[in-house]
Amino acid sequence: MRNRLSVHVTFVAFQSTVLSSPAVSFDDTSRKHPAEELRSLVVLGGAYFSLGVGSLSVVGLVLPMAADLVVSPGTIAFLVTVFALTYALAAPLAQVYFGQQDRRRLLMAGLFAMAIGLLFCAVSTSYFMVSVGRTLMAFGAAFVGPMTAAAAASLVPAARRGSALAIAFSGLTLATVVGVPLSNWLGDIIGWRWVMVAIAALVVVEAGLVRSFVPSSRAPNAVNFASIVNVLSDRLLAPTLSVTLFQLGGQFCTYALIGIYLVEVFNVAPATLPIALLLYGLGGITGNILAAKLTDRLGYDRMIWISLIGLGIVMACIPYLPKISAVAIGAMFVWSCMGLMLFAPQQTRLVTLDGPRSNLLLALNSSFVYLGIAGGSAVSGIVYQAAGATSLPLFSVAFIGLAIAMFWLSRTVEKRRGAG
Repeated sequence: MRNRLSVHVTFVAFQSTVLSSPAVSFDDTSRKHPAEELRSLVVLGGAYFSLGVGSLSVVGLVLPMAADLVVSPGTIAFLVTVFALTYALAAPLAQVYFGQQDRRRLLMAGLFAMAIGLLFCAVSTSYFMVSVGRTLMAFGAAFVGPMTAAAAASLVPAARRGSALAIAFSGLTLATVVGVPLSNWLGDIIGWRWVMVAIAALVVVEAGLVRSFVPSSRAPNAVNFASIVNVLSDRLLAPTLSVTLFQLGGQFCTYALIGIYLVEVFNVAPATLPIALLLYGLGGITGNILAAKLTDRLGYDRMIWISLIGLGIVMACIPYLPKISAVAIGAMFVWSCMGLMLFAPQQTRLVTLDGPRSNLLLALNSSFVYLGIAGGSAVSGIVYQAAGATSLPLFSVAFIGLAIAMFWLSRTVEKRRGAG
């Protein structure tokens, strides 16, 4: 039971990819017609959707893959860890070596690399070969996620950047809702290998749409290793990025074992877990829509405060809610809404704080997403073994408290620099 439920840790992993976006060329002066802008943003949303479905496919296919490759379901779940760690390392390195190349070409190259990785998985005869395919996918995704958001932000004026990012990210949010059940359903009909082939075809089609409907754009400045060190030692930028790290860590302290938590604490029937996860995904869509509508209106700072404080309140209340399945599932909806509401304003803030280095900032932000996921998941496992499932939300609250503290610190430094 535990191995099967632990697979659900991966469901949120790619919602957080929203944060994996590099920079915008702020000197773009040619603007397209609004209808053309929207079409380009929808295509970029398709790139995020392709990334999400490709990444999440193993979650829905865990049982047939485990049986075919003669490994445990928990071992299949580790394929997402392989993907996440590779992505976390590759995203900033991609900016160092390729950051000034045309974003459209890089996005297409990343999509083709993902397609090759998926096909490699489809023909693999061992778990090791599938791991290699997932690693190749992660290298491609290290271009797809960052370049998608960067291209989206470059399409519109600064005042509408938050809503543009939210529109593009909606594709990834949609993938979290339909990717797992769709992969699971198709896996029973055509087998997991043909599901991989079908997703690879989807990714190739998306690459063609990017070529046709996404304009070329470039980052204004080169990135090197010294730039990475400078960002990570900056008194404003380091705590700003840490908001992402601790927010994702806080969510995954509980979400890494959410199936076990719901069953053991709220007595949710295992057959009801897919409904809970579906509503979690719908909550993420709701949060993303709210971010799209409110970030440009209220400002990214207010939206970040709302998201962090709202998420902290939800996680603090969860241990004291009535032990009723419907209540727990409703809490998951609100939790996801508040958690996913962060990402569009956080990306907008990053590209606003330091435009010339926004490629690097958003790539590092992407890495911090996956480091947060890995760290929160590790804490979740340790806490569960030592104290049981009931203690998990308390550690989530502690992490979210650190995220709030980092945001407060970054705002304080920002105000002092502005006053100076």
